[in-house]
Amino acid sequence: MSTNKQYSHFHRKVFWSVSIFVFLVICSFIILLHHNDVNFDPNDSFFDVIAEYKIYFIILLAILISAGIYFYRIIFRLGESINQLNDFVTRADRDEVIKYSGQFSKDELSEIYRHIVQIYNRLMQTKQALEIEKERVFKQEEEQVRIKRQLTQNIAHELKTPVSSIQGYLETIITNPDIAEELKNGFIEKGYAQCKRLSALLHDITYLSRIDEAPEMIEKEEIDISKIISGVINDVIPHLLDKQVAVHNSTTEQQIICHGNTSLIYSVFRNLIDNTLAYAGEGVNVYIDCYKEDQEFFYFSYSDSGVGVPDEHLPRIFERFYRLDKGRSRKLGGTGLGLAIVKNSIIFHGGTVIAKKLYGGGLEFVFTVRKR
Repeated sequence: MSTNKQYSHFHRKVFWSVSIFVFLVICSFIILLHHNDVNFDPNDSFFDVIAEYKIYFIILLAILISAGIYFYRIIFRLGESINQLNDFVTRADRDEVIKYSGQFSKDELSEIYRHIVQIYNRLMQTKQALEIEKERVFKQEEEQVRIKRQLTQNIAHELKTPVSSIQGYLETIITNPDIAEELKNGFIEKGYAQCKRLSALLHDITYLSRIDEAPEMIEKEEIDISKIISGVINDVIPHLLDKQVAVHNSTTEQQIICHGNTSLIYSVFRNLIDNTLAYAGEGVNVYIDCYKEDQEFFYFSYSDSGVGVPDEHLPRIFERFYRLDKGRSRKLGGTGLGLAIVKNSIIFHGGTVIAKKLYGGGLEFVFTVRKR
């Protein structure tokens, strides 16, 4: 298999320069030797010949000097290019970012240098990006470890209270067989309430773990969010009547169809209403609205006219086990995971959620749900 040898512009320049130089020298000597007036005397010295035909030697000398200067410039440029390439290699060895200087002549060597610098800088940028990504992943892993450790500690702390209470009630009943029936029943009822709280806590922990660790295992289907909201409201009617809470649901006449999980969407609105019932106070109004939709998302607003949340607590209310008033929350039976479930369920459906304090009191949650 034959290949055609490729010559660069630099090679051609040197080749034609040498060729022209040799051609001019040969022509000069031919003109000198074959001129009509040329008649060498054997007794004439070399300097006599130069003196007699100085015009030709001056022309020849001028040609030689011009050629020498031209070749010197070529060699000088070549040396300068080699020095810059050597400087590039030295700086590259120190992992520096190098910019193309543009000081080369417009030939292949300059193009080669420019491409080398560009390739090197791309490699450096890729290397820096990989280092940044590595550091980000490392910090993310550290943060996940910290969150898991904190979550484990919080779970242990949250489980400790109901378990200790149940154990205390049972020990009292066992160690005091003659205890009054009324007092015994009171302990049993309190123990049962703690069992319910423990069950709710384990349920919420399992729910969050499922969303965090195995979201791909959660099934999705075509669901109507407006029907789910109506179902939630129907399920809590006794509690709403007990707290004199009025729900204004603007979604009843809407068809809010998305590809999602019924259980998770139910948990969003159920936890928001439960949160209102537990902490907003009595005689409040709740407003549920799907106020906007576009090609990708449904936009929801859930608000109440209750006591609200102080500004300093708003950024943290979605954290797991975060409570404004720990003692009061536990008395009301809260697990401290309700709003964390809300946030994670919305994230599972490709949306975002924020909480903001309403002017005049109350709390509003604004969130989105991706249609598909």
